[in-house]
Amino acid sequence: MTEEKNNLGPTLQDYESRLRVILEEQMARSEDMKALQKEITNAGFSHRALKRVVRAMIQADNGNEKPLAALREDAGDTALYLDRLAPQATGDGG
Repeated sequence: MTEEKNNLGPTLQDYESRLRVILEEQMARSEDMKALQKEITNAGFSHRALKRVVRAMIQADNGNEKPLAALREDAGDTALYLDRLAPQATGDGG
């Protein structure tokens, strides 16, 4: 049992160290996200709509076009942002 506890120490410390780095990054990014959300809102844009468009664009970049296609059917701010940030390709080759 004592040997198991001794082996647990370094492994547990490794996990703690890795988890600490990730949590610190998440906390910092959370603060950045709050500040960015405030900037977006203060500029008169919808943070929620913009976030939906950006997530769909990321998914499309990763090969999943469905969320982007679904947003193209949406109306309102989301459609406006989508038209501006990810215009639909035209059939004329350009």
